[in-house]
Amino acid sequence: MSELIDKIETPYARWVEVISKLCEPEVEPRYRRAHRRYPCNGEIKVWLTVDDCATRQTWAMTQVSSEGISAIAPNEVPELVRVTIQWIQEHETIILKGRVRHCTQTIGGYKVGVQLSFSE
Repeated sequence: MSELIDKIETPYARWVEVISKLCEPEVEPRYRRAHRRYPCNGEIKVWLTVDDCATRQTWAMTQVSSEGISAIAPNEVPELVRVTIQWIQEHETIILKGRVRHCTQTIGGYKVGVQLSFSE
């Protein structure tokens, strides 16, 4: 995590601005979810601590919303684990914090849903 010490967490307003410019909204009916999801491919670096062991992993992002991220992780991740995410987007580094809400095995790894939290 020392790599992120000098990085400032991305504010919520900036996060919403970034995802709204990047991606087309998915076409599923709005009533299914509280927040619109956007398909979004990219690599994210994720820092997490499981059983007192801090690790950094690379996940493949699949979707984003104003409140969360879905990604494919190489390993199973326990629910409720806190994560710090780094996403380098063009010339900007996006830093997000959140908590794993679900993790299910899928082809190529584990589908992980992260609920984001913002300090503002």
